[in-house]
Amino acid sequence: MKIEPTKPVAPVAFRVVCLFAGTLSSCYFSVGSNDGLTKPDNQPMTRRCLIIGLISALLVGGCSVVFNPQFPPGPEVTLKGGAKAIGLAPVLEGRTDTMLGKIGLAQIVAGPELTNYLYQSLSAALAQNGFAPQNAPDPGKASTVGFSAKIVQATLQSATLGTFDAIMAPAQISLSVAIRAYDPAGKVLYSQTYQGESKGYIGMHSQAGYETRTGEVLSQAVNQVLGVAMSDQQLLKVLN
Repeated sequence: MKIEPTKPVAPVAFRVVCLFAGTLSSCYFSVGSNDGLTKPDNQPMTRRCLIIGLISALLVGGCSVVFNPQFPPGPEVTLKGGAKAIGLAPVLEGRTDTMLGKIGLAQIVAGPELTNYLYQSLSAALAQNGFAPQNAPDPGKASTVGFSAKIVQATLQSATLGTFDAIMAPAQISLSVAIRAYDPAGKVLYSQTYQGESKGYIGMHSQAGYETRTGEVLSQAVNQVLGVAMSDQQLLKVLN
């Protein structure tokens, strides 16, 4: 299933508007309340009220926004001497949507950038285990006639992200990836699903480096999934 990526909609100007919107709303409910922060005669907003509103806007995040993680560079594919040729088919998207979860009011979305990183990482992992990955057709969509090597294909089944507090608690990411091995004719030889998790503090979406930090934590989950897969002796036996 092909899913179009959701474009980020949180430019700097948009964040500024959200912050000031949060400030104004906070001060609106404070003015005239005679709570000791403002004057009881509905005078214009005081400096103290503005400060309190700005702090509130910063903590809450102002408006709901959508972010795409920025992944670190994919691992390099370094072939070993005598590496055995192996086909690597495109990663399949098995999710119904690309929404990972929310942190505060920020929605985290990861589409092709996640499957592309998974493909690059799987290629590097195969090379580390003595294989020479080659681009291969999708056995489920195209004929593999003429392809002389076995084929590996991963399917991203699920990816979730969540935390009960964006500042005080680390975000937890869980991935589920199915890996299939095919013979050169496209017959399934082995199929297994692997799980991976990672945790890391990401913070509020108004902080610099938010997208990069999200990508780093996601990449750690990908690495764990592939570490589990490459330790599956049955899978390695089938591929050899």
